[in-house]
Amino acid sequence: MASAQGIRTRHSRTCASRTGTRCNCKPTYEAWVYSKRDRKKIRKSFPILSAAKGWRVDALKEVKDKRLRAPSSKTLRQEADEWLAGAREGRIPNRQGRRFKPSALRIYKLSLEKRVLPEFGEKRLGDIDQADLLWLKEELFGEGCSASTIRNTFTPLQAIFRRARKNGTVAIKSGA
Repeated sequence: MASAQGIRTRHSRTCASRTGTRCNCKPTYEAWVYSKRDRKKIRKSFPILSAAKGWRVDALKEVKDKRLRAPSSKTLRQEADEWLAGAREGRIPNRQGRRFKPSALRIYKLSLEKRVLPEFGEKRLGDIDQADLLWLKEELFGEGCSASTIRNTFTPLQAIFRRARKNGTVAIKSGA
């Protein structure tokens, strides 16, 4: 039994422990930490207790250091629409602190709609990782896209993720 605070033993539906007898399954362990900032629990399941304990210790420190957040339910499409609207209105500046040029925003919108959103638009922003982006890059390269087309595809994504990290929608991951 997981007796550590913040860790729960999870038995299968057919486990005999549910009827009060000895366990006959291989239980998993769910570790959780509470994020006051998000007012939510952050949970993760593990096959062994020691892994759950280790993750919980690391997660407590990351929550305290504001590097781990509860997952946002925002999709890439929602974040991209919000970013494009803010950039168009002048609320979101470019890296130099100036307004985006209308031609740049048209190219960003076209690039997002044509290449990025069909693949990742419905994925939650926090669920998109480097492996997904590498896959997209390789797909574009395999389709014969030029290096500049590929770079222009990733430029609006960089800006969207930069803003999401700054406003806390996506946590800065330290390694795991």
